[in-house]
Amino acid sequence: MANARDHGTQSGDSITIGLTFTQQDLASMVGATRESTNKVLRNYQSRGLLRLDNHTCTVLKPEALRRQMELSGPVGDS
Repeated sequence: MANARDHGTQSGDSITIGLTFTQQDLASMVGATRESTNKVLRNYQSRGLLRLDNHTCTVLKPEALRRQMELSGPVGDS
């Protein structure tokens, strides 16, 4: 499975990825709605796991984000 290190630039602990897709594109990739994808991204931002701005996503705490994603299970609308 691809990860942030495969597509981004590492600086210290954080990884910055240039985004060339919309939230709708991301939602389609993971089988969710744009709204639920936005909610998850906002949650991760509020918890300091990532930052979205200027067509970039910076994963501030890659290992904490990975653990959270593993605990959450598959992404999608239930």
